Amino acid sequence: MPKSVYSLRQWAKNTSGWVVSGGFHTCLNQYRAVPKMPLLFEGDLNVSPKFMSQPTPAPGQNPNISTQWDFWFKLSAATDVIYFIIGNQPTLQIAHADIRGYAIQIDGTNSRIDIERVTGGGGLTNLITYAWTPDTDLHMVRMTREVSGANRFFRLYYGNNITALTLVAGPSATDTTYTNFSNWGTDHLTHDRCVWGGEMCQS
Repeated sequence: MPKSVYSLRQWAKNTSGWVVSGGFHTCLNQYRAVPKMPLLFEGDLNVSPKFMSQPTPAPGQNPNISTQWDFWFKLSAATDVIYFIIGNQPTLQIAHADIRGYAIQIDGTNSRIDIERVTGGGGLTNLITYAWTPDTDLHMVRMTREVSGANRFFRLYYGNNITALTLVAGPSATDTTYTNFSNWGTDHLTHDRCVWGGEMCQS
């Protein structure tokens, strides 16, 4: 009888549970050999607005240190749109009037992946864009925010695994608008069956 089953354990990254709205369930990684350990989530089959959030781990909260944020995603349909957000509140919805922060926009409708400044009420200011051919495979993206004197430059990386991430856009023009990165997670709008997870931050 085994003493433990490590293959069923997840790496501990956070100490707080997810705030979930609209419905998500855990999802086995059937798409790639990697990531092996990270937990993936899939949006439920409904038309409800869906988002997940939790407090950002300490390595992703300090606005005065160069930082990277990573996550995996898989669109259910090539025209779906989801956002990975670092922001100022647990309600991580692009349409929310009070949200402020930055987001990676996975935009299958317009064939692009962007880094956006999120200004609330659906307001987005584009910082950099990668022209992307949408598909329904599992991919990884990374957003970095470089602290250089008084400047803050963003870069976007994209690939099929963590060792194959490639710089695809940036550096952006400097943007110092927001410094509150207390929460992170995703906004799936009303799209169902989109997969995300394997989130990581490092500074």
